[in-house]
Amino acid sequence: MALDKYGLTPLHWTCDRGEAAAARLLLQHGADVNAVEKRMFKRRPLHFAVLASSQATVLELLAYHADVLVVDYRGWAPIHGAAYSGDVGVLTALLDAGASATTQLTRRRETALHIAASRGNVEAVRLLVKRHPDDRSLVEMKDDEGFTASHVAVRNGFEAVACLLGM
Repeated sequence: MALDKYGLTPLHWTCDRGEAAAARLLLQHGADVNAVEKRMFKRRPLHFAVLASSQATVLELLAYHADVLVVDYRGWAPIHGAAYSGDVGVLTALLDAGASATTQLTRRRETALHIAASRGNVEAVRLLVKRHPDDRSLVEMKDDEGFTASHVAVRNGFEAVACLLGM
């Protein structure tokens, strides 16, 4: 596997740039869809594609069985990155592929809902809640400081998000 001085493969860089066609070509020629970044961050190509908000690249990686449950050095899975950016298309693709809004927690015990709420990403919050219509446990989950997603939204000045969450 070819690595640059940062410990990244060509697939990492392709995903970072959101180049879906190039990612497909690399994957067709045997690139490791779950290659771990060698630096301290320990991100996979899927993390990079999510952070680039490239739904097409995310879908290419998922077609080659990218692991949606992997975490980086902060305990962030790709679903957390999608919640952070507020990209509903990417978030939907990850949820459809088996990512979990309730069981995937960061090292600070944040759910994807906490992260979306902290950024005021209304549509991401709406999607995550919609995926759990009869289950208040997601909305009621607390991070390591004892805050729910509603509390985080209020703390960061996103009252509309707090209202959406029923606070």
